[in-house]
Amino acid sequence: MNSVLDDLIAPEGWLPWQGDLGLNTLFYAEFENTGPGAAQGGRVAWKGIKKLDATQVEKFTPGKLYVEGDAWIRVTNVPYVPGFMKS
Repeated sequence: MNSVLDDLIAPEGWLPWQGDLGLNTLFYAEFENTGPGAAQGGRVAWKGIKKLDATQVEKFTPGKLYVEGDAWIRVTNVPYVPGFMKS
């Protein structure tokens, strides 16, 4: 999400590890990535591949995803943005 993906990312975006293990239960989504590996035109079309909008991906940001929100990040004094850098 909101990341720069270099060309080392295969156009398929995901490859199975062993046969079809996990293909019916996986959850995989991308959101507003940039760079040569970010083009989604050749991505696999499995059941668990999702297209999400800004409202849906907000719950995956540190402040929403972790049990204690982003409290554990704030105490480190490491600069970060709790949401998305761009919309």
